[in-house]
Amino acid sequence: MGIILIPFLLSTLVIVMYSIIKSFKLIRGNKISKKNIAYSLGSSLASYLIVIISYWYEDQVWVFSPYFRIPILVIIIPFIGWNSLKNNKNQVLSSYSNVLILSVALNGIIGILFNNISFGITDFLGIETHH
Repeated sequence: MGIILIPFLLSTLVIVMYSIIKSFKLIRGNKISKKNIAYSLGSSLASYLIVIISYWYEDQVWVFSPYFRIPILVIIIPFIGWNSLKNNKNQVLSSYSNVLILSVALNGIIGILFNNISFGITDFLGIETHH
């Protein structure tokens, strides 16, 4: 399983590092407003809420499920959304792309700093895991 998991998590880490650098450039260049920073934080919290809801009614999950489900829902999908909206000529959609890239950076920081909480979500919710 490590043959699949390690490259997947490393590519997710590359996306997070890119997002952090891009977010710092946006913040330093005053290209993102304080309101959009607040929206990014809300978006980050909402994505983790989606993860919790996705596990809510499950009785048993695969032991590696959090290592795939969490990065896909909180990192990869918002990054794809940012990538599809970043060059849009509509100002509102372009602004939303900045919210998404900052949200990816925040989710990555949360995932790195609170690794035990993020990937121990099945234990927190009392869901049995199988190998």
